[in-house]
Amino acid sequence: MKKLFFATTISSALILGACGNSFIENDKEDDKTDNKQTAKKNKDEQQKNTSNQESKNQISESEALKRAENVFSSGSYHDFKIDQNRTNNSEYFITFLLNDAVGTPQKSATTVNKQSGEVGDYLDDRTEEDIENYIQFIRESPKYKGSSEKLEEQARKDHTRPNDNERESNEQKPKKEPNEQSNEEAQQPRNEGGTAKIAPPETKEEESDERQSNDENDANEPKFKEQKQEQQT
Repeated sequence: MKKLFFATTISSALILGACGNSFIENDKEDDKTDNKQTAKKNKDEQQKNTSNQESKNQISESEALKRAENVFSSGSYHDFKIDQNRTNNSEYFITFLLNDAVGTPQKSATTVNKQSGEVGDYLDDRTEEDIENYIQFIRESPKYKGSSEKLEEQARKDHTRPNDNERESNEQKPKKEPNEQSNEEAQQPRNEGGTAKIAPPETKEEESDERQSNDENDANEPKFKEQKQEQQT
């Protein structure tokens, strides 16, 4: 009986110890899972806060449209819209139409920076299909005068360029004419043909004569001083 009781007690202790270890391991796993979930939640909240902060500093879609319309303000531009599919986190992509010389609209686009509001270049937004349809229309329409080859060549060009504000600013900058001269160039003596005279380099003989003349002047200088003193006395 004592042996049986002792064996039973040991078995019970072993079973309880195993159960206890199992509970401890389960608690550790639960803690790991909770920590991962907490870390993920904190990261998501941080990203959300950052995104909200950036959104607060960004200009609105309506403001972006106004800025684009102010830059492309000619009456030939119209129908400004936000292209949501090509807009990204940093820029609004804005499409609009530009009428050619006879009033045929061409697909155009630009970008507006969401933070600074800066308007980008004028973008030729036509597809190859758009260009071919436009050329076909030029051939058939009586509105277009002149050489069809030149018109088609012009139609196939990529018309992407700086925006209108930048073009106007560049046109106002003074340009130096090809024949414009500096003050130093203008003061140089000229030959009969109008070209600037260039002094020839001194020859060795001229250099020797100049040195000899300087030596003679140096040698005669004491004589001149003596003659001058005699005249004074």
